[in-house]
Amino acid sequence: MCHNSQYKDAYNSSIDSYDFSYVFEDIKTYITEADIAIGNLETTFAGKSRGYTGYPTFNTPEVLGKNLKDIGFDVICTANNHSMDKGYSGIESTLNFLDEYELDHM
Repeated sequence: MCHNSQYKDAYNSSIDSYDFSYVFEDIKTYITEADIAIGNLETTFAGKSRGYTGYPTFNTPEVLGKNLKDIGFDVICTANNHSMDKGYSGIESTLNFLDEYELDHM
């Protein structure tokens, strides 16, 4: 889950990009050492054109998916109460980004 205060904090204006990796620094060791790491993604990656939003209808910068892969997550669950926050196209976009980052999903 990513509230607007979190993605605003992850924004780096000098490169016009987001980086959420710092959020996971304290738990990265546990994730990378797991035989399989499964996470619950309570947001969508509907894309920048839809506007990034927090509560109540989440749309997070898709680089979060890359950051999750980079710290060692293997599988992402997208079935939760926020999966439809940006409609069917939001789900489709989310799954496409997860595929791009080679993150299995369910």
